[in-house]
Amino acid sequence: MKKILFILFYVVVMQIHVQAQQITAVNISWVDSIKTNKNDTLYIINFWATWCKPCVEELPYFIQLSDTLIGKKVKVILVNTDMKKELDTKVKSFLVSKKIGLQVIHINETNANNWIDKVNTEWSGAIPATWFIRGSKGFEHFKEGEFTFDELMLLTEQILMEK
Repeated sequence: MKKILFILFYVVVMQIHVQAQQITAVNISWVDSIKTNKNDTLYIINFWATWCKPCVEELPYFIQLSDTLIGKKVKVILVNTDMKKELDTKVKSFLVSKKIGLQVIHINETNANNWIDKVNTEWSGAIPATWFIRGSKGFEHFKEGEFTFDELMLLTEQILMEK
């Protein structure tokens, strides 16, 4: 009986957390702040959109990665690239329906070309794309294209093991 009550409590708490999901608008300086951050946290930043099938297919891997690495200095951030006018309707309802509780941001810039090169000069703008950055180690890696969970986990573990 206690186990059932605990599971019920957990489901309710998670549902409240997901329903409260916010999308934080940031300006273009956010990219620079991530690059110059000197703490020991590994930031894994995934650029995605609701209309992008490969993006949607790999989102559970980022959630699983975040859940697997609780307690480690890893922060997974999802950067949504849908149109700003769709954030309060389409994107928020998508996050709730998919039970995505990770931090979601949207770069408050009407022209993506103004910030894509700031993330990585070789980025074509295609999504999904993932940016790994660990300022204290001077480490940065960028990949266009999707990940499997195993690829994502392996790369993350390799980065964390680097001294």
